[in-house]
Amino acid sequence: MGILYSIAGLFFFLALGIKYLKWDFLIAGYNTMGKEQKKNVNIQGLRRAMGNFLLIMALFMIISAITSHYGYRGLSSISLLAILPLAVLFVFHSQKYDHSKKTTSKTIEKRFILGIVIFVLGIVSILFIYAMKDPQIEMNQKDLTIGGMYSNYVKKENIKEITLQEEIPKIMGKVGGFDLGYILRGSFTLENKEEVNLSIYENKPPYIVIITKSGKIIVNYRQREETLKVYQELKDWVKD
Repeated sequence: MGILYSIAGLFFFLALGIKYLKWDFLIAGYNTMGKEQKKNVNIQGLRRAMGNFLLIMALFMIISAITSHYGYRGLSSISLLAILPLAVLFVFHSQKYDHSKKTTSKTIEKRFILGIVIFVLGIVSILFIYAMKDPQIEMNQKDLTIGGMYSNYVKKENIKEITLQEEIPKIMGKVGGFDLGYILRGSFTLENKEEVNLSIYENKPPYIVIITKSGKIIVNYRQREETLKVYQELKDWVKD
């Protein structure tokens, strides 16, 4: 959720810069035009349109973060993915501010499409890559490290119990973390009001539940066999 708020803040900042401070160097296509070509562009309208578009993207990011926090993960994902078609629509809308010759207009359109779509896809791809990675569990003599987007470090002496469960309480909301559909990473609250750290694929049991002196960590993998394998490794490690 913090990542989404940060990106939304960046979009908001850029929107103000373009719309009110005339940061035209950020407008793909326009920033590479010659002086004569720029005379054929309604830059006032283009600034306003670009600024408004970035504000709308920031709003969708915030909506995604808020709905995710309250457990509406499907709506959160839709809000995030809706940005891409909005970007394409903006590209075509922005062409009305360009009064250049048709050939030049097509060039600007391609640059707009390429710049905006690559930017949005880049952000979404980074989130997907981090989220889709299975948690990396490392064990040594004294501690346990669960790597990933939201890593955990636990001393062996602080682990009270490790169990394998087919079901866990319903997940009600997010305290701080990331979720995309059934992929949950970070701190969440359960229906029993308990706050736990999750690194799971929801509805893909079983789940490894690690109870420590300071809280509870729940982990699983896409493949059931992998979860069972790691669980046995953890049980053997705790006994040593």
